[in-house]
Amino acid sequence: MHSGFPWTPVVSVNGGSLYCGTCGYGTLFPASALAPIIVNTGNSAFKNGTNFPNGGAAYFGVPTYTAFSGTNYGPALPQSPGVLRNSLNGPGYKDLDLTIAKAFGLPPMKVLGEGARIEIRANAFNLFNNLNLKPGSQGYGGGIVNNIGAANFGQDIQALSGRIWTLGARFNF
Repeated sequence: MHSGFPWTPVVSVNGGSLYCGTCGYGTLFPASALAPIIVNTGNSAFKNGTNFPNGGAAYFGVPTYTAFSGTNYGPALPQSPGVLRNSLNGPGYKDLDLTIAKAFGLPPMKVLGEGARIEIRANAFNLFNNLNLKPGSQGYGGGIVNNIGAANFGQDIQALSGRIWTLGARFNF
């Protein structure tokens, strides 16, 4: 169990790129937090977006920047961010994994040797089938919509897998 992995709000650059036409840098960190940010790390807050009911633009300021125009590089760097990377906590995570194994010894045989045995094993991952939302920011492999201009900012739109069972048998000789 833990309270959640960090995630980062971002601002999309109008016009596509910041520094050059082929660099692909199209996001910035917000310039400031406009209000105290208190994030509820419960699943329900990330499923329906109640952490940021007025949208991301109501809680974070857009930085000043000069968008790329031309054939080489942009004229200047954007202002320093006021909201830093991984400054918010994502949805909480909880699961219980369980392994049960039983080994049965076999009688000594000339072909198998004296320590032959059969082991049967069952593994359960996320045994209680808890809903765990995918942690992290959307642009970085996570499921939380982190663009402050998006209508569903702060919602987690992906989940991790539910309960998984594996069964196995092993013969040792």
